[in-house]
Amino acid sequence: MQIQFFPLSLNVTLGLVVTIDNRNYGGFSYKNATAYVDYHGMNVAEVEIDSDTVPARGKVNISTYANISADKLISSPNFWGDIGAGRFNLTSTARLHGKVRVFKIFKLGARVVSTCDISVLILSQDVESKCKSKIKL
Repeated sequence: MQIQFFPLSLNVTLGLVVTIDNRNYGGFSYKNATAYVDYHGMNVAEVEIDSDTVPARGKVNISTYANISADKLISSPNFWGDIGAGRFNLTSTARLHGKVRVFKIFKLGARVVSTCDISVLILSQDVESKCKSKIKL
């Protein structure tokens, strides 16, 4: 027999600054997109990314937030082991669809896929991340 007095839902909101660094010689304009944050293959958050343009050889900082579903984290069989180990790992994936401007003349359709491995260090309350991006014209 299971008794439930009220539904329980836990969420954690994290403020984020996402930096898009364009090392190419052409500007990149992208449409609205959504980045996904996964914990051991389970989606725990979605992050909205508003459309913008990244200038050639430039950077754009995007202030946004992620509502992480803490109840999903806690329900994972890996969660308490990761807490005991002092860190838990997340993976974020973003797909940006847009256009690349080449020589300020040509516009080519482009898709950028960015994947980041994020480690949250519990004792030091620090975050380490390593990202890889691929562009397809």
